[in-house]
Amino acid sequence: MSTQSSNEWERREALLDRVLDLPESERADFLRQLQRSHPEDAAEVREWLSAIQNSEGRWAPSTTPMAAIESGESIGNWRLLRLLGRGGMGEVWLGDRTPIAG
Repeated sequence: MSTQSSNEWERREALLDRVLDLPESERADFLRQLQRSHPEDAAEVREWLSAIQNSEGRWAPSTTPMAAIESGESIGNWRLLRLLGRGGMGEVWLGDRTPIAG
């Protein structure tokens, strides 16, 4: 991707927003018109749109429930002592590292 000025970036971002707001059945016509009037913008918007479409579902939250973890359980060579906190990304535990027998 080439270096873009702030104005180019903002214009192309606005164009991408317009495309995303359109019903899918109207997007191809919009992009064809954009290609005729502003081919460089159209190429960039198509690239961004493709990246968005290829990544859909990758960042969606898991629908698989997490197994409950209890104090005293071991994960690898860590023994979980107590839950410190819970949030949107998971849980934080205080743990004690146990030596690996070998």
